[in-house]
Amino acid sequence: MTEKKRENILSHCDLIEASIQEFYELTHSIDSMDILYQNRKEKLVVERLINNICEGIHTIYKIHPHIENEYPLIEWSKTIGLRIILTHYYFKINNQKLWNAMTNSIPKLEKQIPGLRKFIENDQTRSKDYSTTR
Repeated sequence: MTEKKRENILSHCDLIEASIQEFYELTHSIDSMDILYQNRKEKLVVERLINNICEGIHTIYKIHPHIENEYPLIEWSKTIGLRIILTHYYFKINNQKLWNAMTNSIPKLEKQIPGLRKFIENDQTRSKDYSTTR
């Protein structure tokens, strides 16, 4: 992996961690899925914050497409799929999926980002970067 790619991925790890912190700061009062049904403003905040986090994961995947196989602890496809729904199918957003992301996916991802960072810093990627050989 080139140094530029590594720095770019690490920068996105920073953005994801900051987005997760912001997510917790702005959603700490949401203690049940009912709030997503009752308060449109709260639901929109949740959607946007989760989308920001998913966008960071998607960008890392675009920078290094083999990362899914090399660091499988993150649910890459599931996270990117949620981003697609939040970005392109916003009229079909299911409150249950949002609640699941809030209570399961984001906390799990929060625990995985430091490991991803360490993995990238140590350049443990197995795929060869062919862009510099031509």
